[in-house]
Amino acid sequence: MFDDFSIFDVMGLVGLDPTRIKSSSGYFDCPICGGKKKLNVNVKVGHGGVCRCAKCAAGGDKLDLYLLFHNPRLVSTRTKSDSIYYRPSEEDRSRGMREIMEALHIYRRNPNFMRNVAKAKTAAATTQQPQISSPEQRHAVYSSFLQLLQLTSAHRAALHDRGLTDQEIERMQFRSTPMFGRTQLAQKLIGQGLSLEGVPGFFKLSTTDEKTGEVHEEWSVYCPDPGYFVPIRNRDGLIVAMQIRLNKSTTDKSKYRFFTSGRETLLNGQSAVSEIHVEMCSQPPRYGLLLQQWLAAVRDDNRRGNNDTSAWQGKTNGAARHDSRGHQRYRPDGTVSGAMKTHRLATEKDGLPGSLGLENGEVARGAI
Repeated sequence: MFDDFSIFDVMGLVGLDPTRIKSSSGYFDCPICGGKKKLNVNVKVGHGGVCRCAKCAAGGDKLDLYLLFHNPRLVSTRTKSDSIYYRPSEEDRSRGMREIMEALHIYRRNPNFMRNVAKAKTAAATTQQPQISSPEQRHAVYSSFLQLLQLTSAHRAALHDRGLTDQEIERMQFRSTPMFGRTQLAQKLIGQGLSLEGVPGFFKLSTTDEKTGEVHEEWSVYCPDPGYFVPIRNRDGLIVAMQIRLNKSTTDKSKYRFFTSGRETLLNGQSAVSEIHVEMCSQPPRYGLLLQQWLAAVRDDNRRGNNDTSAWQGKTNGAARHDSRGHQRYRPDGTVSGAMKTHRLATEKDGLPGSLGLENGEVARGAI
């Protein structure tokens, strides 16, 4: 019976306007405490949708949403994260299930009711996700955030092993992920006048005061796994995204993870977008020309299906450089290591035009 109705059916029964659902959730007046726009209804989380009041912590699933508007007896309930909320009793839930099915048996005969429910479902399915913040805002937040962090000796040693100097490490702003005090870090950024809205990696943490039942929301940082941050810059030198080099990974492909908070369970979280990294170097023009020659040779081998790297290894002779992850691209003897992937390079002095790295979807073969 629970699957025979949707949260949109319930919203129609209790008089909530489904058009106020934006990006899977919306805020309404709470029928329990009267809080204005304190009742959050999320149509995608949980089994068919959930609700919760940010003021009195009353909430539950789609059946509980119906009962909140019909004078239920609320009981204290703990979530998996050990926070407290208040939902209708099991006796009320049994009564509410019967009432909903009886009411829908009548309401579903009304074409206007069914039309509104279908319209609300379509709108929720096609609603766009929150827009990511501008590159300038992300750069301001990430730069200030990295300044609040440090790099552990173990991570610095790992970068040294990859061939990076302390000067390069500081220039690229590698920092270890914080294991404690994440909420305090977010509050420091807000205290600097920065907005965390739409910035991947940040979300709102909801806590409940057990004495008063008040729900408090404050920004925090989502990075549960230890590692170090790898800033990703665009061609303007702005930090527009970050990846995390994990301390432990299950496979070689999972060594890096985007710094993102785009999870359904995270309030006001934002998904990261894949960005092309531009590593700013202070090298003479010859370096850019060598790289262009190398890429031309790689593309020629790709077209021929040739994996023999001996024909083009010498074109990178003497151009020993590292990418943003610390992978050495070219050894002094002309051999190649690391992965080009979709990285692009430019020079600060010469401002070489166009892409000097592999284009999107282009894969270099052989020893790369």
